[in-house]
Amino acid sequence: MTDRPNLRQLEAVTLCGTVTAFILTLLSITTGVSTESNPLTAVLFEQIGFALSGLFAVVGISLAFAVLERFHSEFPNTVLLGATVLGLFSVMDVLLNLFVIYESPVLIIETLKVRVPIIETVNIVLSAVVVFFASVVAFFRNAPSKIDGR
Repeated sequence: MTDRPNLRQLEAVTLCGTVTAFILTLLSITTGVSTESNPLTAVLFEQIGFALSGLFAVVGISLAFAVLERFHSEFPNTVLLGATVLGLFSVMDVLLNLFVIYESPVLIIETLKVRVPIIETVNIVLSAVVVFFASVVAFFRNAPSKIDGR
């Protein structure tokens, strides 16, 4: 039987991967290196903005892991497999973003120096910070506590 720490570790990997991919995506989109290839994400970026789109992703992952946690005792291997798949998708998203950025790092640096207005840069940084802290809160939402005996 698998134990819950494995599930928590996979949740941490998934959240970290999502936040990293989100930041890399913002960097590549705002510098013009690429466009968002996922149609749902592109619509979310356009309709509700970067920060709320990132929060939507973090909340989705948090809910998915809450469901997995709920069924962990009944279906431990299936739950661990589902969590592993979520983690792998997150890591693959980071690798894809790194590949896009690797193809044109000089372009990104030059574009950041010249073309990105300060308000857009502030938007990127604030969006990244909001999503990062949301992922921290999501991860520690039900961390074991010595107070309640868990």
